Amino acid sequence: MSPRLAPSMLHYFTQPANGHFLAGSLGSFYSDRYGLDLQYRYAPLDSRWSFGLESGYTGYYWLNAGSFYAEELSDLYAVADVEYRLPFERLSLRLSAGQFLYEEQGGRVDLYKNFDRLEFGLYMAATESGNTGGFQVAFALWPGKIFRSRKVELRTTEEFRWEYSYSNEAAVARKYRIGIPRLADMLRGYE
Repeated sequence: MSPRLAPSMLHYFTQPANGHFLAGSLGSFYSDRYGLDLQYRYAPLDSRWSFGLESGYTGYYWLNAGSFYAEELSDLYAVADVEYRLPFERLSLRLSAGQFLYEEQGGRVDLYKNFDRLEFGLYMAATESGNTGGFQVAFALWPGKIFRSRKVELRTTEEFRWEYSYSNEAAVARKYRIGIPRLADMLRGYE
């Protein structure tokens, strides 16, 4: 029941060459994070394979009884992944490895099933802190375009994504959400 800043950011997305996608975000994110998030994805739309890099340099913030507390930017998040779209049932398998939040190093395996406007996923992860597994669900929201010009768009989020993880230890293989779909999640819908 504590107040939180809504994810509010400046976001830049571009496709500098065919199959290459870049995104950058600067602002406040979920998990009480603020900072910079960068993403690169090589995802030719005619190929079943895609490869990506995600990195973030963030700090922790806290709102409490009208006061604001923020730590310096100090947490580095860097993960590389490879994803393969299976030739049946709109399934995708993704392997990720690197440094997650809280300076955990390890890996994660995700299996996604795409429906028209719904995505369901199962995952397992192992890091220095322990092991976990869980599921996630994402579905499209009614898009709320507030303002749009040729170069700028102001809008609400495009999807609701929720993840449940089971662990009897601390948070394992955590990523922070930036408030909009990540490149891998966004491009997965273009089969």
